[in-house]
Amino acid sequence: MRIYAQMHRPHARVSYQKGRAESIPLGRASCDLAILYEMVHHVEDRAAMAGELARVLRPGGRVIIGTRLRDQADSPAWAKYFPQAYELLKPRLPTIAELCAILEPAGFSYVTHEIADLLVAPSLKAYRERLSYLAISALTQLSRAELNHGFTLLESAIAHDHEPGPIHAPIFFLVAERHIHAMPTGD
Repeated sequence: MRIYAQMHRPHARVSYQKGRAESIPLGRASCDLAILYEMVHHVEDRAAMAGELARVLRPGGRVIIGTRLRDQADSPAWAKYFPQAYELLKPRLPTIAELCAILEPAGFSYVTHEIADLLVAPSLKAYRERLSYLAISALTQLSRAELNHGFTLLESAIAHDHEPGPIHAPIFFLVAERHIHAMPTGD
């Protein structure tokens, strides 16, 4: 994804760095804001991630975490066509309580949260095009047969004009603030 962004979304004031959430390649107190979008489920050591966020954020800095939740009622639209992928993903998704439990010991205070209904694609056909890039990591864990079956179901839904309107995804957003008095870890 980073390489794609470098190639297709360059900007003079943006640099793309290779790194891991458990070892962020930035200096101590170098940021005012960290945005983690649809990536927490990839992090092996979430406590280390929280410590790194505390290290790189200035006192009063905020982190915004956008993610699906394990206990969220709605499943993503793609789960209808690739249920095996969602079953692989779901155990790795956090709960609100888990997010707060990793952030608080690292020196963060809860600010707010909400669920936003994001527009993912203008139509099912456009959604199918997006899914074909396999940018959803859970899809890459499926066998070729499972992928083909899911895309066949999706093509059938497109052909029969099921769900012709826009595709939306409810995403949970949590905002937390680094305590003013908290000392950065490491570095």
